[in-house]
Amino acid sequence: MDIGDHIYGEWIIYENEKPKFHVNLFREDSESDKRIKELIEHKNESIESIIKKINLSFKMELNLGKRPIIEIVVNTKLKELALNPIPTEWLLK
Repeated sequence: MDIGDHIYGEWIIYENEKPKFHVNLFREDSESDKRIKELIEHKNESIESIIKKINLSFKMELNLGKRPIIEIVVNTKLKELALNPIPTEWLLK
């Protein structure tokens, strides 16, 4: 699953190689996304460091996914997913 290389402020967070959360820094109705935006813009955090802290604090295995250097697409299917923001309580630790 990919939202593209040129989209700033949006990430798909994976757990066990499956898309689990969607982070969108421009979503106004998500406390979690607002908190992540604050951490990135004012605390000099990165999305990678935020995920690493969540993983350490809650014994999770979240990641941004690994994109291959070369990929040959044989067949594609469009699949609509309803991904929630990262739980806010994970960001307060």
